[in-house]
Amino acid sequence: MQDHWPYVACDRALGVTLGEWLAAQPPQSPMELTGLLCRALQGLAFAHEAGVVHHDLQPFHLIVSPQGQLRVAAFGAVEQAPALAGPTSERGMAVDAAALRAQRDGAQRDVLALGVLLHQLLSGAPVLDEPDIGLVIARMQPQGRDLVRLPWSTPQPVPEGLRAIANRCTATQERQRYHSARTLLRARGLARGRGQGAGRSDRAADRPAAHRWPLAGIAGHHAALARLSLTDNQRTDEMAELLLQDLALCFELLRTVNSAQVRGTQVAGNGPVLTLRRAIALLGVDGVRAAANSLRPWPGPMSEPAAAAMARLINIVRPAGHAAQALRPPGYDAEVVFLVAVLQNLGRLLVQYHFPEESEQIRQLMQPVPPPQPGGTEHPG
Repeated sequence: MQDHWPYVACDRALGVTLGEWLAAQPPQSPMELTGLLCRALQGLAFAHEAGVVHHDLQPFHLIVSPQGQLRVAAFGAVEQAPALAGPTSERGMAVDAAALRAQRDGAQRDVLALGVLLHQLLSGAPVLDEPDIGLVIARMQPQGRDLVRLPWSTPQPVPEGLRAIANRCTATQERQRYHSARTLLRARGLARGRGQGAGRSDRAADRPAAHRWPLAGIAGHHAALARLSLTDNQRTDEMAELLLQDLALCFELLRTVNSAQVRGTQVAGNGPVLTLRRAIALLGVDGVRAAANSLRPWPGPMSEPAAAAMARLINIVRPAGHAAQALRPPGYDAEVVFLVAVLQNLGRLLVQYHFPEESEQIRQLMQPVPPPQPGGTEHPG
């Protein structure tokens, strides 16, 4: 106790904290960070199988030795009250069942805390700008209202498998998360990271393929995004008209609001969200800003010629949406018609964005053959 505050002391001879070790090391690749996480998962697995739960896993509880060994410190420092008390505790089976349930819930919380730590290591910044993992968990769904997903703007490219594992660790629905350290340790992305090192991710970083980025940042209308900070007092339809200028943001908002995580919070019986007005009403201005910040800035991985070709394709797709609005039958929502017409060209946009060289070759092959010149020799066929 110090000034009526309890604390736990660990031997500094075991090593330095994870934060101190990362500050003294050169930038680590995602696979090297995954290796450290796997060592922590092994420690959690052995402790949970012995019936010991941490209850408050934080980055400074991970101690790294000079030889690179990692230990999880302060196990059992936070103890919970007995599950049952009073005369009911005389029933041994009831006490054992309640204690087992409490141990299982504590183990799942430890795994969730390690998943939040994985987000922090890969993104290079505290999750939700909150350094305390316990407070982050309290703000996450279903207890809180915040979504925790790995951003696309990471210091180093993250393999798709590892990104999927990180997002599953912090899924909004508890049944979709990893429930034990052993299960997370056996995930294919983590196992591949332990075995192959960073070579695979470096090769994947050399090609701007769809396995690294979804449709993001293709429109380049950053003026509309910059004005989001001024739209708090605007009407929803005015905001939707402003956001329709950026096709990538429109797709991202529709994907987010129709995902299982967000639809689970809607009233039962509601259908899919088809308009930006409804998406903005469900997500709020903060949700729109989060979706906008998740997009890569224009032109993303594209070169200047590829960006120019992408801009020309967007200038073809957007007038198609406006033409569909002008030709729509009476009673059809203009915004829905525009988005449906644009989504019919989503495949072309994706191919042009992720594979600009191949798209140009296909376009040249599909050009019509010029008619024969007058006086030339006609083909017998």
